[in-house]
Amino acid sequence: SNKLLSGGAYAYAGACGMKTGTTDGAGNCLISCATRDGRQILCVLLGAEKDSIRYSETTELLNLGFF
Repeated sequence: SNKLLSGGAYAYAGACGMKTGTTDGAGNCLISCATRDGRQILCVLLGAEKDSIRYSETTELLNLGFF
């Protein structure tokens, strides 16, 4: 279920780890990290309505962090 690491449509360059989770109360959640240019960023996303949203929003947040 770690789509940022899998090489598919949501693959993220520099992704080095993650943990997915889903509950009725919390929705789709994702904790991920990525490393680029010697910097490592940790991203925590909670409450995404759909699985695809958890990955697209995480990608956006990581990109902002490396900007």
